[in-house]
Amino acid sequence: GDSSEEEEEEEEKQQQERQQEQEYYIVSGGFSDTDWSTFPLYAFDISTETWTDLSAQLPTPSSSTLQNCKQSTVRPDSPNPNAIDDDTGNPINLWNYSMDCPPPPRMSHYTVVRNDHLYVFGGLLYDDHGGLFYQEDRDFVYRIDLHYLVVAAKEGLPGDMVKGWERILPRIVVPPSASSSNGVDVGGSTGGSTSSTTSATASTTTTTTVSGPNRGEMKGGYWHKEDKVIIHGGLRVHDTPRDALGMGRQVDTNLGDVWSYDLTTDTWERMMPGGGGGGGGGGGRYGTTSSGSSSQNEYPAAR
Repeated sequence: GDSSEEEEEEEEKQQQERQQEQEYYIVSGGFSDTDWSTFPLYAFDISTETWTDLSAQLPTPSSSTLQNCKQSTVRPDSPNPNAIDDDTGNPINLWNYSMDCPPPPRMSHYTVVRNDHLYVFGGLLYDDHGGLFYQEDRDFVYRIDLHYLVVAAKEGLPGDMVKGWERILPRIVVPPSASSSNGVDVGGSTGGSTSSTTSATASTTTTTTVSGPNRGEMKGGYWHKEDKVIIHGGLRVHDTPRDALGMGRQVDTNLGDVWSYDLTTDTWERMMPGGGGGGGGGGGRYGTTSSGSSSQNEYPAAR
């Protein structure tokens, strides 16, 4: 009867949607024996079991852009870091003031995918001259639009439609205690980046500076209901002063605190101080409705 035909049509429609929908595993960053100078980005199509190098689709930043990324932390027109709303009372979106800065090469960072964007937090960079790992000077957050990268890799897109990496300096809520504890450095002390902050209550502002969870090897997950990233633990590295022979030493500090990152307001908040440590990585799954299959089947170098 009619109901049977409708059920068949609905089943066929759902099957077509399942065929069109594709799911990817995203791999970013890391080092190999031959590559210590890039931040690669790969997508593994789970349905076709093929790798795609998304980095090949990215526009190459100019030397002046890269130099500006090193010299400046935020754009000149960026709002006051303590401001939550603009003069008209509308929320300030920090990504409207992002800088076009790619992440420097790193490992042990944490990533999450939300609304087709890959977010990159923390990680350990490598000094090839000194042979030591280190954190970035500031607790930047990076993101990139995966949708257009995947479509560009499969079907081709005009270069101006593929947007490169963005970078912001997030807000940080002042922890309940003003003392330095487990990697939360108040007042710009050594061992971590610092950032201007906003207080937990909207009616109070402060110029206190604290460091966010700028580290490597942290673990966590995406709290969908609250639209937050929750991370805990991790590893912070410190360099000791070099001796008379110019030799340095690195001290690793395991961390056990818990932080949340609000993806709506781009704000870090420490939820709990901690003792023990944890680890993490830079992979994650990503779903898209882009059709087509990968034209490559090359595996990224071991990282």
